[in-house]
Amino acid sequence: MLFRSTRRRANTITTVNERTAAMLASFQVFTRPPLGAEVYNLRDVAEQALAFRRYGLGRARIEATVEGIAAAPVRAELRPLMQAVLNVILNAEQALAGRPGENRIAITVGRDGEGTADDRVWVSVEDNGPGSPAEAGSGAGAPALTLGRNSRLGLGLLAARQIVERDRKSTRLNSSHT
Repeated sequence: MLFRSTRRRANTITTVNERTAAMLASFQVFTRPPLGAEVYNLRDVAEQALAFRRYGLGRARIEATVEGIAAAPVRAELRPLMQAVLNVILNAEQALAGRPGENRIAITVGRDGEGTADDRVWVSVEDNGPGSPAEAGSGAGAPALTLGRNSRLGLGLLAARQIVERDRKSTRLNSSHT
């Protein structure tokens, strides 16, 4: 009996250690000095951002996946790019917080074009939350517009938009209200 209990505790310690190591590896992106613009795989960035939130999503009973193309090269600074993707994931997570039923976030990475260097790569973050009311319109992503249940200062989408557009990239927000 003691052997089973010891084994169970050792497995718990191993699991917690692995989870902590993965979290610290994701967190290092935000603590390293900026490297300047380099080429990164947008799919890898999306997966790392999701890994950073995996524990919180699990506790909130939100299923999240990354789908789409495997190779989506983009020239950017890693820290701001990661922050932009993470902000949009957090926005989706907050929209789903406390909702009954099955809650999902689908992150899709894609490319417009035929696989040339001039192709536009993109990341889409979709959730099955209630969406934004029509009166929010183009104001979504503006400071202080919070559409989730939490009454927080809604700066996440604005920050994501500014990060992406600063590097002469573009953003688009689509929402539907159910």
